[in-house]
Amino acid sequence: MREVTGESAVMWGTSIVGYSVIDYAGSRGKQVLWPVIAFAPRKSELVLYLNSELDPGLFEGLGPHRRGVG
Repeated sequence: MREVTGESAVMWGTSIVGYSVIDYAGSRGKQVLWPVIAFAPRKSELVLYLNSELDPGLFEGLGPHRRGVG
């Protein structure tokens, strides 16, 4: 991911590895800092954190996956 983003990895908490940072208005109107792209290895799956405003067609090549909004 470092090659794609051009950014160094930064730990967000104890298990999320993020690249770059964006500042956006959260669900309660509060400004929130969050990685532009991030991943977190979990026991049963690898979680990717991506911007929810991406074109849904970009996810078609990922194979089987689930998408959620947090």
